[in-house]
Amino acid sequence: MIAVFFTVHAFAQRKFPPNSYNRLGLQGGVTYGNLHSNDFAFIDRYGYTAGLSTRATAGENIFFIYGVNFHEFKTGLETLHPVSMEPEEIDFKATGVQINLFVGHKLIKEHLSLEMGPLIQINSKLNPEEGKEGYLLKEYDLIASDLEQISRMNFSLAAGLSGGLPNLKLWLQYQYGISNLFNKLNYEELRLRDPTVPGLKANMRLVSAGLVFYF
Repeated sequence: MIAVFFTVHAFAQRKFPPNSYNRLGLQGGVTYGNLHSNDFAFIDRYGYTAGLSTRATAGENIFFIYGVNFHEFKTGLETLHPVSMEPEEIDFKATGVQINLFVGHKLIKEHLSLEMGPLIQINSKLNPEEGKEGYLLKEYDLIASDLEQISRMNFSLAAGLSGGLPNLKLWLQYQYGISNLFNKLNYEELRLRDPTVPGLKANMRLVSAGLVFYF
C-alpha cells in the first residue's frame, strides 16, 4: 500500500511543472465522533489519525490531495453489567487505514482552501473493552462482542478546510460513512438469540483536526 502511494506521488511529480505546488506532507490529528445508528445510542469518543499526504497542483486554483493515514476510532455505548445489571458505559475501538483522494479549491492562494472527496477505509474488528465483551446490550438480547464483526472495507465522504503557510497547515474535516458497518454481522446467529434483531445499521461520523507539514 505504501509502495502504491509513493508510485502515485512520483507520477504526480513528473506530470506537473517543476514550479507547481506539489509536495509530500506528514500529518497527524485528533478525531471526535461515533457511529450514527437508529438501533443503538453510540456515544462520542476521541481517537487519532496520522499518515502521509501529497498535495499536487492541477490548475490555477485547483489541486488534488492523495493521502494514506492510520487511524484509531473509538465510540462508547451504555450497556448492562452481566451480574449486577447496573448500567455502565463501555468503549469500542477499531483501528485501520484510510486512503483518500480529495479535490481542493484555493480560496486565498496557498493560505486557505476548501477540500472534499471520498475515502476508502480498511479496518479491524470493532473491539469492546477488554474484559467487557460479555456486557449486555440494552437494546437487544445481545452482548458487546456480538458487534465485533463489522465490515472490513468501508467508504466515506469528507469535506473540510485547511489554512496556514505553504509548509505548515492546520486542517479541519468532517467525514460521514456511506457504508453500513454492520452489513457483515451474522444475523442468522444473532436472531437465534433474539428474533427481534432487525437488519442493524451504523455509519461512522467524525470531526477531525490536525496539522500537516510539507517537505
